[in-house]
Amino acid sequence: MWNIVSTITSTNRISEDMRWFYHHDEHGRLTEKDARRIRDGGSHSHHCHYDNQHRLIHYVRAQQGQPLLESRYLYDPLGRRIGKHVWKNQTARESLTKGSLWLNPTAEVTWYGWDV
Repeated sequence: MWNIVSTITSTNRISEDMRWFYHHDEHGRLTEKDARRIRDGGSHSHHCHYDNQHRLIHYVRAQQGQPLLESRYLYDPLGRRIGKHVWKNQTARESLTKGSLWLNPTAEVTWYGWDV
């Protein structure tokens, strides 16, 4: 059972809780989330990147600095998300036995659409 205790900054942002440390930019957007404790295989971190219209365009989940998953997001001129490309590495078991992590060069692609 997780204790729901968190630390709030003066800008009303959560800076840490029982599992994570949170980092925000000057616009209040989440830019990084780091694990508080080292787990199996090392610490986990999440990194978010935004465009000048505050839309998420790039996300990376990493373990010990090695990417486990990377995604990029695409938007139409009206600001609606229309697609995403996701690259995943090998499974954790394969990565541990082969010694290094690598992202699959072929992305999983998802396109979104609307009925008009």
